[in-house]
Amino acid sequence: MLTPAQQKVKQELDELKAVGACHHSGETVPSSSEVLHSKGRIYLAFGLVIFLLAVSIVVIKISTPSKSKISSYLAKEEQYNQKSLVLFNAYIGKNESKLKAAVDEQAELVKKAGALSVPSEIEEHNRDFMDVMEQRLDILQYMFVNKQGNASQLNKLLIELDVKQELAKESLLKALNREKIQYEEHIDGTVQYWIEGKS
Repeated sequence: MLTPAQQKVKQELDELKAVGACHHSGETVPSSSEVLHSKGRIYLAFGLVIFLLAVSIVVIKISTPSKSKISSYLAKEEQYNQKSLVLFNAYIGKNESKLKAAVDEQAELVKKAGALSVPSEIEEHNRDFMDVMEQRLDILQYMFVNKQGNASQLNKLLIELDVKQELAKESLLKALNREKIQYEEHIDGTVQYWIEGKS
């Protein structure tokens, strides 16, 4: 004999079985055209995913800087660096009016170098290069403002410049190694590199 709670559970189970039997008898089997139509949707969705994947790979390859972009950046950087170096060496110890022109010209070179489009592969080198350009500007400004400048302070600024130039060179070599760009370091400290067979 079942307790009243057990009887209630049994009655609910019987009702559920009855509803389930009615529900299953009303189901229809999909036709072959419906099966083909659903397979077509699956193939279409799969094809769309493959197409989007292919497009995203192409976009990524196009958006990443190529070695030619690195080469273009480095050529512009070298141009600004050479102008800055010539300017810096030419105006050390010159008279006040020429020194003011040198400060203005170096400030313009810093501005142009800062506006260069930098490939992500050499961002670290770019920061080091900008430190060198700004240090040269700082030294020229120091010499312009302090006509009878403190020799030890000027010497300290020049040592900092040497250190920053060495850091810029190291970060350049590191970037060239990482990008597998062939280069050669010369005795005078200059670096010659080749991209797509061009020096």
